[in-house]
Amino acid sequence: MKQLTTEERLINLEDDLAIRNIVAKFADTATNGNYEGLKALWKSDGLFTINLPFYNTRTGADEIAAFIKTLREERDFFVQFVHSGVIEINGNNATARWIIHEVAQGPGEKYYNNYGLFNDKLEKINGEWFFASRSYDYMWVDTNKFSGQTVKLPKYL
Repeated sequence: MKQLTTEERLINLEDDLAIRNIVAKFADTATNGNYEGLKALWKSDGLFTINLPFYNTRTGADEIAAFIKTLREERDFFVQFVHSGVIEINGNNATARWIIHEVAQGPGEKYYNNYGLFNDKLEKINGEWFFASRSYDYMWVDTNKFSGQTVKLPKYL
């Protein structure tokens, strides 16, 4: 195995951190309804797919942001948690897999609690990482009523 130089190791660390940051930004922008921020994370021709049992797919940063806006705005409450991730970087391309937990309520008395996996392809363009594609696979879904009360958060950003 080739020994990496200090510079190569530093680039790998920077890329790993940048990819983890874009994933965190996706969860934050989706949770907080920041659709312009969400749109900025994607290549213009990016592909977003939610697999069964709620299959849907969208192409392009504008269409993806509009779709997530529609999903988010019909909810009284939504939060996405990113639990862990595995990243493989190959130059200006990367793949990653993340364990996700989402909880939502609304519209009305509809409930949504799930665990799943995001499978990502990312591309580095002019020194910045973007999603080329994100595919969500459900592992567990619960649509039964849960206890608790929705509390509106203030806008922080």
